[in-house]
Order: sequence, then C-alpha cells, then structure tokens
Amino acid sequence: MRFISLFSIIFLLGACANISLPTPKQDNQEATLPLEGLSSKNLDAGECGLFLWSISSPQVFTFYQKNNESKAHLLVKNQETIIRAPASIYILPQSLDFEFLYKNELEHSIVLKGQYGEVMEGGWRIPTARIQIENSDGWKEIIPVSGVFACR
Repeated sequence: MRFISLFSIIFLLGACANISLPTPKQDNQEATLPLEGLSSKNLDAGECGLFLWSISSPQVFTFYQKNNESKAHLLVKNQETIIRAPASIYILPQSLDFEFLYKNELEHSIVLKGQYGEVMEGGWRIPTARIQIENSDGWKEIIPVSGVFACR
C-alpha cells in the first residue's frame, strides 16, 4: 500500500510539473487612437481664424478658415479638402448670425451657417453652426458643428 501511495505522489508531482499556466501576453506597444480630423492649424501673431468641430461623438476637427481669406479647410469623408469662397471672408461678427458660401473643386455648393455666442478671451464661441454640402445628385449632407473664432 505504501508503494502505491508513494507511486501516486510521484506521479502527481510529475504531472503537476508539466502543467504550465498561461502567461498574460506582454504587449509593449502603447495603444494609439487613429487621428481623425483636419491637421493642426496655427495662427501667427495678430491673425484670427474660425475653428469648428463636429458635434457628434467623438468630436472631430472639421473646419478651419483664417479671417480675410477665401480659402478654407473642410473635412469631407475623412479627407482634408480645400474649399473657396467667391471672395475673402471677413469672419469678425457684424451680427449674431452668419452665413458663408463656398465651392469645392467639383463646384458643389457648401454653406456654413451659424451664430456667434459669448465673447471669450481672444474671440467668440460658436455654440451652434452647420455645414451643408450639396453633392452632384442634389442631396445635402448636413454636419452640425461648434467651435470658436479666435485671435492670437
């Protein structure tokens, strides 16, 4: 009986020695989120610009335009696109509401419409605005946005 008990203990110890517990994977790479939206935009001293982000979650940097320029940057289908107004746009508030008209390279109509909000240091908040893009089939895509008009 002792022989069987000793044999059983040796057998169990040998079996346990061959069992390896799974080890958690070592992942040395940091998690990175894909960048979405327009590339970063900078203002030089004395310049002003309009910066708008989509209201949907996650918020995405969607529109940028420097004051007194006809060229603006718009995110369309996750691609940065240059759009142009017929003339330079003076973005500084002249009334509470604003509406700016643009065309893209395909001559599609783009309308930016919104309201200036409260005054903040260096500019104004834009609590509500929308970008309306008309495609060649006449369909209109509306992107709700908010942001700031800021000066450096």
